[in-house]
Amino acid sequence: MTMPLPPAPAALANATPLLLSGHRSSLPTRIADWIAVAANYYIAAAVYEQLCKLPDAELRGRGLSRATLAWDICQACDRANV
Repeated sequence: MTMPLPPAPAALANATPLLLSGHRSSLPTRIADWIAVAANYYIAAAVYEQLCKLPDAELRGRGLSRATLAWDICQACDRANV
């Protein structure tokens, strides 16, 4: 039978909390941020489903291109949350 070794005191003294993108934040804050991002992309998917059904002429009239439609929608949803 093997037993795990306890962590060395020096390793515990030098331990740093898990960082997300180099920012110190609490776990609830990171979870809330993740939920906000997921909600934005859910909205973007719903908008894409509606706009992808439009003809090319209608998309051009709205200043959109079918080739970049998904990218444009994601960018708009990202900017809305800044």
